[in-house]
Amino acid sequence: MKYQKILIKKDNIVEVQCPKCLTRRTFPASKLGIQKHYVKLKCTCGFIFLVELEFRQKNRKTTNLEGYFFNLSLSSRIGDPIKKISETHLYHDGRFLKPANCQIKSMSKSGVGFITKKPPPHGIETGNELRLIFILDNSAKTEIIKKVVVRYVKQNYIGCEFVEKDKYDTALGFYFLS
Repeated sequence: MKYQKILIKKDNIVEVQCPKCLTRRTFPASKLGIQKHYVKLKCTCGFIFLVELEFRQKNRKTTNLEGYFFNLSLSSRIGDPIKKISETHLYHDGRFLKPANCQIKSMSKSGVGFITKKPPPHGIETGNELRLIFILDNSAKTEIIKKVVVRYVKQNYIGCEFVEKDKYDTALGFYFLS
């Protein structure tokens, strides 16, 4: 049986729809046992279905985009001053000028998750600041350059939060609408 993903909203309210009769119910997340991530629910029609509770503040979009990152924290430790990366575009005429070193797997308006192409140890730790560059798969092939802070590391999967608001936020906003 497949799980239905449900986003827990800021006000701690969930909205569930029965896959059989399509009845919608809205109620406090605390009724589901807030500590659990997977829950069985029974609809008023008698149908039993499974839900996965998503505790994120924003929905994530699954992606498969080539990307390139610099570890700004590591660069400053070894005394290698990095020029302002936003002046150094790494993408031109449909291809990266440097080989991609990561694959962007998911994005939200507040962050990104990617897989490094280099297996551990890759030198990335929670709290590191990275400069992340990737190309959206929209019709304009928009190049996004963002400063992020690492919030989660598990083997070669890295979860990051965007730390700056900039001109790229508009492009990302339109990307999430598509």
